[in-house]
Amino acid sequence: MREQLITGPNDGGPDVDAVGVAHGLRIEGLDAADNLPRLPAGQAADLPVVRVERTTSPCPTERRVGAHGCGGDVVVREFSGDRVLVLDRLAGTATFHGPATAPDVFVHPGLLMVSAQFNHWAGRETFQAGAFTVGGRAYLIAGPSDAGKSVLLTALAAAGATVLTDGGAVTDGRSVFSGPRTLDLSEPVPMHVVGLPMQPANGQTRCRFPLGPAPLRRPLAGVFFLRWGGPVRAEPVSDAGRAGRLAAQRTLRVLLADPGIMTAIAALPAWNVHRAREWSSLDETVDLVLGLARSTGDGTASLPAQQTAAPAQMIPAVA
Repeated sequence: MREQLITGPNDGGPDVDAVGVAHGLRIEGLDAADNLPRLPAGQAADLPVVRVERTTSPCPTERRVGAHGCGGDVVVREFSGDRVLVLDRLAGTATFHGPATAPDVFVHPGLLMVSAQFNHWAGRETFQAGAFTVGGRAYLIAGPSDAGKSVLLTALAAAGATVLTDGGAVTDGRSVFSGPRTLDLSEPVPMHVVGLPMQPANGQTRCRFPLGPAPLRRPLAGVFFLRWGGPVRAEPVSDAGRAGRLAAQRTLRVLLADPGIMTAIAALPAWNVHRAREWSSLDETVDLVLGLARSTGDGTASLPAQQTAAPAQMIPAVA
């Protein structure tokens, strides 16, 4: 299928045939969000559909009582400030009860919990990870919330890599799906470090960097686990250690992991990447990660620098 770049919902007028797509799901109800990528409906026909509904009314008590935990067909997640998210597998809906939230904020990071649950129902795994592509292949950048994933992904984007997703990486064991076309950080990366401007987001509490186009999905080829502590270096993760490292980064660890997906990912090359917290270590880390990503599975033979990706659906940049 020929690659096709399409415009966002607020660029060039509405496209009645275009649908919202993120994290391997077709998203309805968030058309006003300018960071929700869109594809022609025919190119998203194989994706599970989730309709997002938002209301300021409290969540009914009977709705909470009817939930059966993360393993049932109705899942209720309660947050601070009387915010409640109800996920209904059979209805295909994600209903948010609580204060009004800007559509772009609900798309990122608000869709992450919606994505994790619905993708679990779809037989996929979601990890606390971002993802980028090199040579038509995808690599996870995994680690806990303070590991610096978004900062490294921003630097990779500045170096010319295509960032697939930030914050939550969805995979069926073969491919990684693209997410919203923004990177959100708790603090800006200085201009002298990456040369990219940051925009305020989420009520001035986050810094946002708009991403360019990306394929809907790319084959998964390896995993980088981030660790603090210089000097910058990478070490292969042993075969025996990969499964445990992956399990620790699952978004929904309360549920049983899919053994087929976990086994498939654990068979891929994986590295622990160590680096210092200083900005000065970022360029060296990017060079290290890109060098390993351009290598074969044994990390010795480099791919041709101009290797191109196979044609795929493309989701748009944010204006």
